[in-house]
Amino acid sequence: MNKEINSGLIHAYHKRTHTPLRKAKEILNGMDMVLFDRVLRAMDEQPDPREPFYDPIEDDSETKTIIAQAKDDARSKVKDKHGLGRGSCHLIWREAAEILKEKHNITWFSPAKMNPLVSYD
Repeated sequence: MNKEINSGLIHAYHKRTHTPLRKAKEILNGMDMVLFDRVLRAMDEQPDPREPFYDPIEDDSETKTIIAQAKDDARSKVKDKHGLGRGSCHLIWREAAEILKEKHNITWFSPAKMNPLVSYD
């Protein structure tokens, strides 16, 4: 499947994320296919423009519990190893993504991956 990035999609992404049009095009073009599909799905399923995107597989009945458990496990592991503080969300998300990939063969994208212009702390 090829990415079809047209002016309508760029405008929709711009409108939903408040990303400047040129930057929206750049971001969409730079996404790998799996992330691109997830962002498109999030645009359809998460219409509140006040909220950043999250990976829509978190709402799927087959993966919801698995992802929640992986996030809990990742948080515990990061807390034990590094403690929790500013920026620890990135360590937790990286660890959760690794757990999901290694144990369940699930590709999950963190909020930072889903929202590349949002700064998380």
